[in-house]
Amino acid sequence: MKFLGLKGNHQLFHALVVFYFVLFVGLLFTWNVFITGSVKNVYSNENGHVFILHAVSPPVRAVTQKQPTKLSFRKPVFTGWENCSVNHKVSFMSRPMTLVAEPVCSWLKTKSVNGNFTGYGENFAHLTSVIVNPERASGRRGGENITAVWNQKEQDEYIELKPGYFSVYCQGSLDYAFGEKNHLLQWKEATLCKPTRNISGMVKIKGLTIAVQRYEYVNLYHTMTDYYNAFLMMLIFNKSPDDTTILWVDSHPSGGLDQTWKTLFSNTIRAGHLRGPTVFEDMVWSIMGYDSPLNQHNRPFTPYLEQFREFFLTRHGVSPAKTLDCAHLNVLFIWRRDYIAHPRNPSGLVKRKIENEAELLETVRKVVPGHNVTGVQLDALPMRQQLELVANTDIFLGMHGAGLAHTLFLPKHGGLVEFYPTYWSPSNRHFRAMAMWRGLQYQTWQNRDSNKEIKYYTYIPPLTVLSMFLEVKNNICNDGIR
Repeated sequence: MKFLGLKGNHQLFHALVVFYFVLFVGLLFTWNVFITGSVKNVYSNENGHVFILHAVSPPVRAVTQKQPTKLSFRKPVFTGWENCSVNHKVSFMSRPMTLVAEPVCSWLKTKSVNGNFTGYGENFAHLTSVIVNPERASGRRGGENITAVWNQKEQDEYIELKPGYFSVYCQGSLDYAFGEKNHLLQWKEATLCKPTRNISGMVKIKGLTIAVQRYEYVNLYHTMTDYYNAFLMMLIFNKSPDDTTILWVDSHPSGGLDQTWKTLFSNTIRAGHLRGPTVFEDMVWSIMGYDSPLNQHNRPFTPYLEQFREFFLTRHGVSPAKTLDCAHLNVLFIWRRDYIAHPRNPSGLVKRKIENEAELLETVRKVVPGHNVTGVQLDALPMRQQLELVANTDIFLGMHGAGLAHTLFLPKHGGLVEFYPTYWSPSNRHFRAMAMWRGLQYQTWQNRDSNKEIKYYTYIPPLTVLSMFLEVKNNICNDGIR
């Protein structure tokens, strides 16, 4: 019996040695994981499965990467409501509105009238019974197929206006100040003040006409500033889109965003296609795109963006309503790909592309199974299809570029994650400003490792993207933002 007891004690002793050895090794491993920070790669997905995500190294040697900038915005700060003395009532989508927000209030308070010409805040003007004489202009007609004007200089896409191009009733000379770099100054100098002459036999355009000179006419961001400006003009002068014509006072060839103008408003006219003197019953010289409130990124607030969103979506037959469902989020990556947009880039080369698109999709999908995580080249789709995707997207991710102008059409609870390559400064805050104005969640990251840049492609660390995505998701779903 003592022999058997001695043997049992030896077995127990060996079992305890093995147990404590395994425990010691486990503690060392855990400590090593904690010290190296790789514990961050351990995730539990929404099905309760715990797993480790191993990031695939980029095809070059990596160096230390700085932490991403993380910003979250709440509701925008409203300014200009309390001190507006103008009581300007209009109708929007058959609903009454009073325009009191800045800078609209200041524009309305500083109007200057001379006959049938009224200037507002040195930014735009309203003219009635104005004659446009195309014989007093020189330049291309515009509207050509892009293949017919390869390598055309940008300066050839603008019309030179001579005195008498515009004629309107006003007293003496038209003494009104526009900025030196504003094309409205040239328009004013091309305007003759004289009583309305005999207009019988002239073509007459009824309703409101918004005259626009476009610059970067195929760039969605810059064209969005023109869309927004035209919307503000229509709102201020209390007109419906079905009673509003757009006059393009430029000679750009046909572009991929032309059809959107025609969807938003009742008609478009190219100034170069006018066949003779034409009477416009009611005309607005719209705000220059570069002077748009939408292009003033340091503004604490830009007015009527939610109304603009509703207008834009409904004109395309897309519902502006989207209910947040945190059990079934729609997550959309947008990809920048080469495409031909204008005559000066016949190769269609596009910069700021993402090198590891598939890896980013797979990483996010692993962590949020059951959610809809997709990636798409938006500009390859018709505008209505683009809007249907974005208006139903909860979290929007992409490299800095014009396509992120769709931030304006995200649901009110949505979030934006924006990436920058080494060679593009985050001081380009176009879309950060849009997110702030609308009170959306926002995260940004800039690559600081030149080894992750391969020509015009940037390798984005998937775990960095995942961390930013999860923070936006948690803020949307857990902070009561609806």
